[in-house]
Amino acid sequence: MKRLVGGVVAVVVLLALGVVVDRVAVGVAENRVVSSLEEGADAVSGATADVAGFPFLTQLAAGRLSDVVVTAESATFGGYTVTDVRAEASGISTAEPYVVEQGTASALLGIDQVQDAVREQSRLAVDVSADRSALRLDLDAFGLEVAVATRVRVAGPTTIALDIETVTLGPAVVSVDDLPGVLADALTDLEVALELPSGVALEQIVVEGDALRVDVTGTNVVLDELVTS
Repeated sequence: MKRLVGGVVAVVVLLALGVVVDRVAVGVAENRVVSSLEEGADAVSGATADVAGFPFLTQLAAGRLSDVVVTAESATFGGYTVTDVRAEASGISTAEPYVVEQGTASALLGIDQVQDAVREQSRLAVDVSADRSALRLDLDAFGLEVAVATRVRVAGPTTIALDIETVTLGPAVVSVDDLPGVLADALTDLEVALELPSGVALEQIVVEGDALRVDVTGTNVVLDELVTS
């Protein structure tokens, strides 16, 4: 009986050691993910990584991580600085070129950056602000205050569209067609283009506070291209 008890204790100790080694390996991997993000991407701050699944070492030996969650306070993505970043990836190969089979990501794109994009496209001194679930464009034209309410939507895999809903010219609500031609043309078909890597596409856009909540999905994405986007 003593030998049996001793054998059981030995197995338990070995299993415990195995768990400890596995968890240590996970910690090393998570730290490596964070380091790679900070070294490979621009303006990444407050990054964390959580490698899910147990045991980790068997995933590593199989050459595929089941699930990884990465968060960051801020980062660059799609050519813009974003905040409140959360990315969930599944089926990540552990050998180059490090491909993510499936993934989702969500981040906040500041209204100030949307404003810069709108000003560049329209060539107008437009002030952009959030107005509940819409974006409001304010400008001065010919001495009159013009306010344009727009609805944001996904217009394509890498494009956010601002569709005109209402136009207020001074005290009157008018149609965009009632505006001078140059002004109407400048405010029509406004878009914000994102520089997304191959395999990544916009899924949803909503106004959230003073920012746009940008959700994307990805399939068979090369990790290096994702980090440097």
